[in-house]
Order: sequence, then structure tokens, then C-alpha cells
Amino acid sequence: MIEVLGKLVGQVKLWFVSLASISSIFSQGVVTIPSVTPAPILTPTISITTTPTPIQYIAAVGTYSDYGKTVNISIKFPKEGGNLTGSISGVCTGTVSGQYSKGEIYGTISGRCSEEKLGFAFENKGDIDTAVAKATYKGKVDLSKKIIRVDFDGGIYPNAPYDNTSLHLPYVGRHTILTIK
Repeated sequence: MIEVLGKLVGQVKLWFVSLASISSIFSQGVVTIPSVTPAPILTPTISITTTPTPIQYIAAVGTYSDYGKTVNISIKFPKEGGNLTGSISGVCTGTVSGQYSKGEIYGTISGRCSEEKLGFAFENKGDIDTAVAKATYKGKVDLSKKIIRVDFDGGIYPNAPYDNTSLHLPYVGRHTILTIK
């Protein structure tokens, strides 16, 4: 009988049982096969971390001179398109806002100009010693030449708040070239 059990145990290969435990099992007349708990199935966890691609910007600078006075222009916009921001300084100070899309820019320029920097007094100005500068612009971006040709229309209005009936220095059909940094 031990020989038969030995073959059974060898075939099943689940448990190694000593001779003493075999005789104790058969002396009770009941054979109990212990249950086997299967090992847990492990599922691998994959974690993917992505780093957003930083937005690349195009920056350009240039000047516009007329009547012996100069305005410095600085702009920045996303290379793939979007909002354009910038500033003007020099004779007038202010902001540039707009859009860049498919090789073109467009928007507005607004700011203030002082009599002192312009070098002349405004007529019919009352107590105002600064004027409003307003312009709209559009331009073509040429990345291969690293330039932007900007055309703009607008002017300096000595009566604040903005009053287009008091145009003092018109800037109609003017342009300048900005250099891409």
C-alpha cells in the first residue's frame, strides 16, 4: 500500500508527505486532499508620462521713423499661430496686440505720445499734453528672410479720449520692416 501511495504522490507531485502522515490518514479511514489556493494573477501597470511640447515663439523688432521722430516696435507670437503681443516705445509708448495665422499678422497699436517727445504743441488741446496714438496693421511674415513687412494706417490724435475728428498726424498707407530675432 505504501508503494501505491508513493506512485500516486510521485504522479501528482503536489505534496511531499511523510510515511507517518500517510499511515495516520489511512488509520482514520478518511482521505482528505488539501485545497490549493492558486497564486494571484499579476497584471502589469503601465504608466505613461508625457511632457507637453513647449510653445515656440517668433520675436521681431524694428523702428518706424517719420517727421524726424522714431517709434521702436517689439512683437512676439507663437510660431504655430495665435495671439500676438508687443509694445511700442520712443516718441510714443503703448501696446501692440493682434493675431498671427498662416504667415500673416494683423491687429492694433495703441499708445500715448507727449508734446515734449514729439517736439511741437497740439492745437486746440485744452490742458492735454499727451495725444492718443492709434493704428491698425497687417503684415506678411517671411521666415526664410527673417523679416516682417508691416503696413499700417492710423495717426496721432491730440484730443483725449480718442477723437478721430482731431487727427493731427495721419499715418495712412505707411509701412516698416521688422527683423525676426
